[in-house]
Amino acid sequence: MSEITAIVNVFRRPHILKEQIQSIMEQTVKPKQIFIWNNGNKEVDLEEYKNDPYFKVFDNNYNSGVWSRFIIGFLAETEYVCVFDDDTIPGKKWFKNCIDCMNTKEALYGTVGVIFKDLGENQKAKECY
Repeated sequence: MSEITAIVNVFRRPHILKEQIQSIMEQTVKPKQIFIWNNGNKEVDLEEYKNDPYFKVFDNNYNSGVWSRFIIGFLAETEYVCVFDDDTIPGKKWFKNCIDCMNTKEALYGTVGVIFKDLGENQKAKECY
């Protein structure tokens, strides 16, 4: 099975982080590692993750914009990278579904079966809900 790095974003909803990480850890396809991207939230305490080698913590002291979380995907050593917003809790088979869909059609997938195509168009991926 293919390896996945999960990237979670901390910004406005840090109270969701523990639930989000638990949900990611309970996937039927386990991620190889989890990156935590704190985009300037000064109230969240990430110390427990900084001491765990399974996590890589990027703890910014400023908000570097909505797209900044994607740049750390280049540091992943896995075939796949999954970037979660700070309010997304995936179901247990989310990673498996994404890999199955990639085996059907390689694409950049979003939630709800959206495939992002060239020129900014998008369409529903009927086979990948």
